[in-house]
Amino acid sequence: MKSIGPTEVSNEIKKAKKIWLGTHRGPDGDGLSCQAALYHTLVAEGYKVDVVHFEALPLRYEYLFEGTLRITEKKKIQLHPEDLVLIFDTHDPRLCEPLTEICETTGTKMIFIDHHVPTSHSDFSQWAYVDPKAFCTGALVLKLIDTLDMKIRPFTATCLYTSLVFDTQNFRNVHSQSDPFIMAQRLIEALADTDLVQRKLIDHWSVDKLQFWSKLITKTDFLDQQKVALIRMSFEDIRTHQLTSDDVNDYIDLYLMVQTIEVAVLMREEEDGSFKLSFRSRAHEILSWAQKFEGGGHLFSAGVWVKSSSVEIEKQIKDLIAERDQKKVS
Repeated sequence: MKSIGPTEVSNEIKKAKKIWLGTHRGPDGDGLSCQAALYHTLVAEGYKVDVVHFEALPLRYEYLFEGTLRITEKKKIQLHPEDLVLIFDTHDPRLCEPLTEICETTGTKMIFIDHHVPTSHSDFSQWAYVDPKAFCTGALVLKLIDTLDMKIRPFTATCLYTSLVFDTQNFRNVHSQSDPFIMAQRLIEALADTDLVQRKLIDHWSVDKLQFWSKLITKTDFLDQQKVALIRMSFEDIRTHQLTSDDVNDYIDLYLMVQTIEVAVLMREEEDGSFKLSFRSRAHEILSWAQKFEGGGHLFSAGVWVKSSSVEIEKQIKDLIAERDQKKVS
């Protein structure tokens, strides 16, 4: 991995024939808002820019992309060696297909902009602007816009405020940092529509989504003296209730509101029988759990796709709980 900073990224943007903006598989509020923020900033400055999405967007993020030109089909992506592809909120090439494949074929430079902790899969030939100390990818995009000496317009500020609220879980997970609040103040002064973000990002639940939570609780095991919640979500649940990956994030975060729960793990079954594992914790480092399954993320929030049986996955999770308890004793 070639590690670079905002200056190198801005130089590549300035000389690119066209900019393409992407994010990871299973897009979420951080990556999507960064796409939108940089799109509106660059277009206002006269750059040629397209947004790339290969998956349907959760409805609550549609407001970010009003007026953007989105490319949703692989055959419509016509990359050239003089173009530049920017990927937000991941630096794992596996999560960016088919863009990674297209870039390799066309010789187009791809740069990852991310704040996740590097993993064993971080060793690749592309460039990456990665800062694990950043509390959201939007903080890096803000730094990049400053480096480009471009104006933070009101809608760009709204997009970046979305990133901030999403990745800090509405400022619940700032871990005594002052920087998130400093960023929030700057975006509010730039006329970010904080009420819009609250309505779209937080206050968006339906009655059906609320009712499903009662069903999900019955599929949850409370382990290790109710310190760990192991949550199961079948593909049938997802299909019947028309749930998105974004809904899943909401559910797992709710479990951390329970006083005794220190760790929540959600096993979401995919259509092909594999599982997406999501890990959350209030204070216990949880990244190492995801790394045991070759996943990644942050110290207190991580995830991975696993091709294994539910029985084997649950056994590994219980082994991790046992290891955690053993470390506490020693």
